[in-house]
Amino acid sequence: MKPYTELSSFIRGKIDAFLESLVPTGFPMDEILGGSTSTRGIIRAAEGLLYRNNPGDESKAIEIIRWVLSQQFKKRFHLITGSWKTSPVNSRLDSNWREFIGCELIIIYENYKERLPEKLLELMKLGLIMAALNSKSRNVTPYYTNIATMSAFLMDYVGRKFQYPALTRLGIRKATQIFNIYFRNHTFSEFNSPTYAGTTCLAFNLWKKYGSAKFQKLGVIMEAETWEQTASFYNFNLKNICGPYFRGYGMDMLNYSAIIGLWMGIVLDNQEIMPYPQEKDEKYFEISNIIPIVHLDPHVPKKVIREFSEFSSERFLEGTIINRNELFSPRKRFNAMITKKWMIGGLMRDLRNWNQRKIGTMHWKIDSSNKIGWLLVPGDGKGDVTVTKTNMSIFAKLFTKSIRIFVQAPNLKKEMFTERQWKLPGITLRIYPHKSKISIRKIENNAQFRKQWAIADEVDTVFEIKCNFKRKPLRQQAITLEPMSE
Repeated sequence: MKPYTELSSFIRGKIDAFLESLVPTGFPMDEILGGSTSTRGIIRAAEGLLYRNNPGDESKAIEIIRWVLSQQFKKRFHLITGSWKTSPVNSRLDSNWREFIGCELIIIYENYKERLPEKLLELMKLGLIMAALNSKSRNVTPYYTNIATMSAFLMDYVGRKFQYPALTRLGIRKATQIFNIYFRNHTFSEFNSPTYAGTTCLAFNLWKKYGSAKFQKLGVIMEAETWEQTASFYNFNLKNICGPYFRGYGMDMLNYSAIIGLWMGIVLDNQEIMPYPQEKDEKYFEISNIIPIVHLDPHVPKKVIREFSEFSSERFLEGTIINRNELFSPRKRFNAMITKKWMIGGLMRDLRNWNQRKIGTMHWKIDSSNKIGWLLVPGDGKGDVTVTKTNMSIFAKLFTKSIRIFVQAPNLKKEMFTERQWKLPGITLRIYPHKSKISIRKIENNAQFRKQWAIADEVDTVFEIKCNFKRKPLRQQAITLEPMSE
């Protein structure tokens, strides 16, 4: 871990901006703590204050840690026993906060215990034990990748540190399950998420830095796999990861804060080429991840660094994802084609209706600026998307009578969508003959569209293209799109 003073001005600036946003200079702590304060965000702020260690930072951090521990839900036999509400005034109960806040407490305990009062250390110990014991009771499935990786670590660490061998055994068993599931098809169950891949990467770094010998060995392997898989889907020219996305909160990483993009920025230490927005956005709170990241020691293979720094080659990707949490479609197939000018990705055999799921994606560059155009087939359980090296085909499942496609780019106009081609800003798509009847409309309420389909990035003009056809007990081809060469 680099000391704060040895970080580049770019990274220090990001840390300082985050700390100032949660712990503003001159504000009394009793005005900062409480109300809508994010318990996860503020514990990371405490960790960041201890790391920076400017005058007054340590005393503020101690007060924050004490307050967060007081917010732990201690009533026994409840769904969130040992967890934390996301904020004092938020009625949402989130069991995952055991892992999120528990892992931050471990980083603080490991790095700063000599600077903390003994009584506070004892409270941290009790809080960690309660979180880990109830994480064991919950026993989250290994297919819930980002939480399972943190849960396994939390149980392993608390079990070893505070003599709870049953916790250690379950932690090791879960880590081994995650490892085995991944290597069946070289894919995570939470597949290809610009947000959750960042959380998973954080967990594997915790494994290798603070875990038992078994965890350290697995963590080294799994971190390398995470980086290599991320690099294989990353297009440096478009500064984005190709779809499909199992859990996506946006479509353009230059316009919304995706955690893996923050990781890439810290690893590259270069704001000019990182796939991360320059301005605050709807997901800006994810900047809090910078604090645990700078406490860890990521090892990124040289070939991955090169892929993040320049476009290497065109490539076609395909594979299988296993997620037995989704009982009706546990086995899915994906394809993706990445070129310098555009990229397309598709998912097949998915039945889940979920706005975070993006089963079909296309990205392209509008012009010499960083503006990105994109196409989205939402995951509403109605379609399949197949991708070849040259085109994308969208199919309707049995008894489905319509499929929706959304296209976003600046200055889109309805007349750009013709029967044989879509001449869009930055790209022209050839439309192959199909039997569906097309209806096209401009989205008038962009805010409502973004909320409905989990799109955090600001959008320019969005059109909905609906492919309509007679309902049949057969899979039907809705439309095929092919990016045309210049």
